[in-house]
Amino acid sequence: MITGPGGAPDKADPTAESDDWMPTTSSTGLPTPEVGDDEEDDEGQNASAQLVEEGVKRAEQEQILQAAKDASLDNE
Repeated sequence: MITGPGGAPDKADPTAESDDWMPTTSSTGLPTPEVGDDEEDDEGQNASAQLVEEGVKRAEQEQILQAAKDASLDNE
């Protein structure tokens, strides 16, 4: 909360507490669906870990190919 002179809440501050907002006591909200990433492969990795591993493998392959290209250009 932003305070104005003398420590009083600044009326221009949109984050200042307001009496305009009154939560309803009868509203209980809705349960959120569970979003999980719990499916694991044979090695016990979830989908996120599988994507990371796949990205690392691709990066290694690209580095190997680039190194081979650079070596062949150096030999010319």
